Amino acid sequence: MPTLTAPTDTPFLNHVRQALQRPAPLAVFEAGYLEHLALVNGSQRWDFDGLTLLTPPQVYPVAPASSSRLLIASFTALELDHPQPGQCLLDVGCGSGAIALAAARAGWQVAAGDIQAQCVEAARINAQLNGMSLDVRLSDLMAGFQGETFDVIIFNQPFYHLANAVAEDCVLADPGGSLHVRFLRAARHFLRPGGRVIFGFANCSNPNVLEQPGWELSLKVFRFEGNLNYLSGFFVGYPR
Repeated sequence: MPTLTAPTDTPFLNHVRQALQRPAPLAVFEAGYLEHLALVNGSQRWDFDGLTLLTPPQVYPVAPASSSRLLIASFTALELDHPQPGQCLLDVGCGSGAIALAAARAGWQVAAGDIQAQCVEAARINAQLNGMSLDVRLSDLMAGFQGETFDVIIFNQPFYHLANAVAEDCVLADPGGSLHVRFLRAARHFLRPGGRVIFGFANCSNPNVLEQPGWELSLKVFRFEGNLNYLSGFFVGYPR
Protein backbone atom coordinates (compact mmCIF):
# COMPACT_ATOMS: atom_id res chain seq x y z
CA MET A 1 0.00 0.00 0.00
CA PRO A 2 1.26 3.53 -0.70
CA THR A 3 1.72 6.05 2.05
CA LEU A 4 -0.61 9.05 1.69
CA THR A 5 0.70 12.18 3.35
CA ALA A 6 -0.15 15.88 3.30
CA PRO A 7 2.27 18.86 3.27
CA THR A 8 1.78 19.22 7.01
CA ASP A 9 -0.02 16.99 9.48
CA THR A 10 -3.12 18.99 10.41
CA PRO A 11 -6.72 17.91 11.00
CA PHE A 12 -7.86 20.01 8.04
CA LEU A 13 -5.42 18.44 5.58
CA ASN A 14 -6.27 15.00 6.89
CA HIS A 15 -9.93 15.80 6.19
CA VAL A 16 -9.04 16.90 2.65
CA ARG A 17 -7.12 13.70 2.07
CA GLN A 18 -10.06 11.62 3.28
CA ALA A 19 -12.52 13.64 1.15
CA LEU A 20 -10.50 12.91 -1.99
CA GLN A 21 -10.79 9.21 -1.28
CA ARG A 22 -14.50 9.27 -0.42
CA PRO A 23 -16.75 8.89 -3.50
CA ALA A 24 -19.69 11.27 -3.78
CA PRO A 25 -23.09 10.63 -5.44
CA LEU A 26 -23.21 10.79 -9.23
CA ALA A 27 -25.70 13.66 -9.15
CA VAL A 28 -23.14 15.91 -7.44
CA PHE A 29 -20.86 15.77 -10.48
CA GLU A 30 -23.07 15.14 -13.50
CA ALA A 31 -24.00 18.77 -14.28
CA GLY A 32 -20.39 19.97 -14.03
CA TYR A 33 -19.16 17.06 -16.11
CA LEU A 34 -21.63 17.78 -18.92
CA GLU A 35 -20.77 21.49 -18.81
CA HIS A 36 -17.07 20.73 -19.24
CA LEU A 37 -17.83 18.20 -21.96
CA ALA A 38 -19.56 20.93 -23.97
CA LEU A 39 -16.33 22.94 -23.86
CA VAL A 40 -14.33 19.91 -24.99
CA ASN A 41 -16.59 19.56 -28.01
CA GLY A 42 -16.06 23.17 -29.07
CA SER A 43 -13.17 25.13 -30.55
CA GLN A 44 -11.62 27.81 -28.34
CA ARG A 45 -8.78 30.29 -28.05
CA TRP A 46 -7.33 30.99 -24.59
CA ASP A 47 -4.91 33.71 -23.49
CA PHE A 48 -3.48 33.34 -20.01
CA ASP A 49 -0.19 33.59 -18.15
CA GLY A 50 1.56 34.89 -21.25
CA LEU A 51 0.49 31.94 -23.41
CA THR A 52 -1.88 31.82 -26.38
CA LEU A 53 -3.48 28.41 -26.79
CA LEU A 54 -5.89 26.99 -29.35
CA THR A 55 -8.01 24.00 -28.35
CA PRO A 56 -9.92 22.40 -31.25
CA PRO A 57 -12.69 19.87 -30.54
CA GLN A 58 -11.62 16.86 -28.44
CA VAL A 59 -8.65 18.69 -26.94
CA TYR A 60 -8.86 19.56 -23.24
CA PRO A 61 -9.75 23.27 -22.99
CA VAL A 62 -7.63 25.54 -20.81
CA ALA A 63 -10.67 27.18 -19.24
CA PRO A 64 -10.31 29.30 -16.09
CA ALA A 65 -11.40 26.39 -13.86
CA SER A 66 -9.32 23.78 -15.69
CA SER A 67 -6.89 21.52 -13.88
CA SER A 68 -4.20 22.64 -16.34
CA ARG A 69 -4.41 26.19 -15.03
CA LEU A 70 -4.43 24.95 -11.43
CA LEU A 71 -1.25 22.98 -12.03
CA ILE A 72 0.52 25.85 -13.79
CA ALA A 73 -0.48 28.24 -11.00
CA SER A 74 0.95 25.72 -8.52
CA PHE A 75 4.44 25.39 -10.02
CA THR A 76 6.01 26.78 -6.84
CA ALA A 77 4.06 24.45 -4.53
CA LEU A 78 4.98 21.51 -6.77
CA GLU A 79 8.65 22.59 -6.92
CA LEU A 80 8.57 23.03 -10.68
CA ASP A 81 9.55 26.70 -10.80
CA HIS A 82 13.35 26.40 -10.55
CA PRO A 83 14.70 23.27 -12.29
CA GLN A 84 18.39 22.49 -12.21
CA PRO A 85 20.29 22.68 -15.52
CA GLY A 86 19.66 19.57 -17.58
CA GLN A 87 16.62 18.38 -15.66
CA CYS A 88 13.98 16.74 -17.86
CA LEU A 89 10.20 16.70 -17.58
CA LEU A 90 7.67 14.56 -19.45
CA ASP A 91 4.06 15.70 -19.85
CA VAL A 92 1.89 12.61 -20.41
CA GLY A 93 -1.49 13.20 -22.01
CA CYS A 94 -0.36 16.69 -22.91
CA GLY A 95 -3.56 17.85 -24.63
CA SER A 96 -3.07 21.42 -25.83
CA GLY A 97 0.53 21.48 -24.56
CA ALA A 98 -0.24 24.14 -21.94
CA ILE A 99 1.60 22.44 -19.07
CA ALA A 100 4.53 21.39 -21.26
CA LEU A 101 4.95 24.93 -22.60
CA ALA A 102 4.77 26.46 -19.13
CA ALA A 103 7.41 23.97 -17.93
CA ALA A 104 9.69 24.75 -20.88
CA ARG A 105 9.35 28.45 -20.16
CA ALA A 106 10.35 27.74 -16.53
CA GLY A 107 13.60 26.15 -17.74
CA TRP A 108 12.84 22.43 -17.97
CA GLN A 109 13.94 20.27 -20.88
CA VAL A 110 10.50 19.07 -21.91
CA ALA A 111 9.01 16.22 -23.88
CA ALA A 112 5.29 15.66 -24.27
CA GLY A 113 3.03 12.92 -25.55
CA ASP A 114 -0.62 12.13 -26.15
CA ILE A 115 -2.47 9.14 -27.55
CA GLN A 116 -4.83 11.41 -29.53
CA ALA A 117 -3.47 12.71 -32.84
CA GLN A 118 -5.51 15.93 -32.58
CA CYS A 119 -3.83 16.70 -29.25
CA VAL A 120 -0.34 16.12 -30.65
CA GLU A 121 -1.14 18.47 -33.52
CA ALA A 122 -2.64 21.09 -31.19
CA ALA A 123 0.41 21.02 -28.90
CA ARG A 124 2.74 21.48 -31.88
CA ILE A 125 0.68 24.38 -33.22
CA ASN A 126 0.54 26.03 -29.79
CA ALA A 127 4.31 25.74 -29.44
CA GLN A 128 4.70 27.57 -32.75
CA LEU A 129 2.13 30.22 -31.75
CA ASN A 130 4.21 30.96 -28.65
CA GLY A 131 7.56 30.97 -30.43
CA MET A 132 8.77 27.79 -28.74
CA SER A 133 9.93 24.37 -29.88
CA LEU A 134 8.47 21.30 -28.22
CA ASP A 135 9.17 17.59 -28.63
CA VAL A 136 5.63 16.18 -28.94
CA ARG A 137 4.98 12.55 -29.81
CA LEU A 138 2.01 10.29 -30.41
CA SER A 139 2.23 8.03 -27.37
CA ASP A 140 0.08 5.77 -25.20
CA LEU A 141 1.21 7.03 -21.77
CA MET A 142 5.03 6.61 -21.82
CA ALA A 143 5.19 4.01 -24.61
CA GLY A 144 6.65 6.50 -27.10
CA PHE A 145 9.58 7.26 -24.78
CA GLN A 146 11.13 3.83 -24.37
CA GLY A 147 14.75 4.02 -23.20
CA GLU A 148 14.37 7.58 -21.89
CA THR A 149 14.16 8.73 -18.28
CA PHE A 150 12.94 11.92 -16.63
CA ASP A 151 13.23 13.81 -13.39
CA VAL A 152 9.49 14.57 -13.37
CA ILE A 153 6.57 12.94 -15.14
CA ILE A 154 3.28 14.86 -15.09
CA PHE A 155 -0.03 13.19 -15.83
CA ASN A 156 -3.00 15.55 -15.73
CA GLN A 157 -5.22 12.53 -16.02
CA PRO A 158 -8.92 12.32 -16.90
CA PHE A 159 -10.38 12.81 -13.42
CA TYR A 160 -13.90 11.53 -14.10
CA HIS A 161 -13.90 7.83 -13.24
CA LEU A 162 -17.64 7.45 -12.67
CA ALA A 163 -19.84 5.01 -14.55
CA ASN A 164 -22.14 7.61 -16.14
CA ALA A 165 -19.41 9.06 -18.36
CA VAL A 166 -20.23 9.53 -22.04
CA ALA A 167 -18.96 6.42 -23.82
CA GLU A 168 -16.85 8.21 -26.45
CA ASP A 169 -15.33 10.72 -24.02
CA CYS A 170 -11.62 10.05 -23.50
CA VAL A 171 -10.68 13.65 -22.63
CA LEU A 172 -12.41 14.04 -19.27
CA ALA A 173 -13.39 10.47 -18.42
CA ASP A 174 -11.69 7.18 -17.62
CA PRO A 175 -14.43 4.97 -16.11
CA GLY A 176 -12.98 2.97 -13.26
CA GLY A 177 -9.58 4.67 -13.50
CA SER A 178 -7.80 1.90 -15.41
CA LEU A 179 -5.65 4.40 -17.30
CA HIS A 180 -4.34 5.82 -14.05
CA VAL A 181 -3.52 2.35 -12.75
CA ARG A 182 -1.49 1.65 -15.91
CA PHE A 183 0.32 4.95 -15.45
CA LEU A 184 1.44 4.19 -11.90
CA ARG A 185 2.51 0.67 -12.79
CA ALA A 186 4.71 1.86 -15.66
CA ALA A 187 5.97 5.29 -14.58
CA ARG A 188 8.74 4.08 -12.25
CA HIS A 189 10.60 2.63 -15.24
CA PHE A 190 10.84 6.09 -16.82
CA LEU A 191 12.09 7.99 -13.75
CA ARG A 192 15.65 8.92 -12.98
CA PRO A 193 16.97 8.24 -9.46
CA GLY A 194 15.17 10.63 -7.13
CA GLY A 195 12.54 11.35 -9.78
CA ARG A 196 8.87 11.87 -9.10
CA VAL A 197 5.45 11.80 -10.70
CA ILE A 198 2.78 14.49 -10.39
CA PHE A 199 -0.80 13.51 -11.16
CA GLY A 200 -4.27 14.94 -10.79
CA PHE A 201 -7.05 13.44 -8.73
CA ALA A 202 -10.55 14.38 -7.58
CA ASN A 203 -13.39 13.07 -5.50
CA CYS A 204 -15.01 11.84 -8.72
CA SER A 205 -11.94 9.65 -9.27
CA ASN A 206 -11.72 6.03 -8.14
CA PRO A 207 -9.95 6.07 -4.75
CA ASN A 208 -8.78 2.49 -5.28
CA VAL A 209 -6.30 3.61 -7.94
CA LEU A 210 -4.23 5.17 -5.16
CA GLU A 211 -3.61 1.68 -3.76
CA GLN A 212 -0.90 0.71 -6.23
CA PRO A 213 1.99 -0.80 -4.25
CA GLY A 214 5.44 0.72 -4.15
CA TRP A 215 4.58 4.42 -4.11
CA GLU A 216 4.78 7.15 -1.48
CA LEU A 217 2.08 9.67 -2.37
CA SER A 218 1.73 13.16 -0.96
CA LEU A 219 -1.17 15.55 -1.61
CA LYS A 220 0.44 18.90 -2.44
CA VAL A 221 -2.25 21.03 -4.10
CA PHE A 222 -6.03 21.01 -3.73
CA ARG A 223 -9.10 23.19 -4.21
CA PHE A 224 -12.81 23.05 -3.40
CA GLU A 225 -15.50 24.03 -5.92
CA GLY A 226 -19.26 23.76 -6.31
CA ASN A 227 -20.34 24.69 -2.78
CA LEU A 228 -17.54 22.47 -1.44
CA ASN A 229 -18.98 19.40 -3.19
CA TYR A 230 -16.15 19.03 -5.69
CA LEU A 231 -12.55 18.62 -4.56
CA SER A 232 -9.60 18.25 -6.89
CA GLY A 233 -5.87 18.43 -6.49
CA PHE A 234 -2.45 17.05 -7.35
CA PHE A 235 -0.45 14.30 -5.74
CA VAL A 236 3.32 13.92 -5.90
CA GLY A 237 4.59 10.35 -5.92
CA TYR A 238 8.00 8.81 -5.32
CA PRO A 239 8.69 5.13 -6.05
CA ARG A 240 9.78 3.06 -3.08
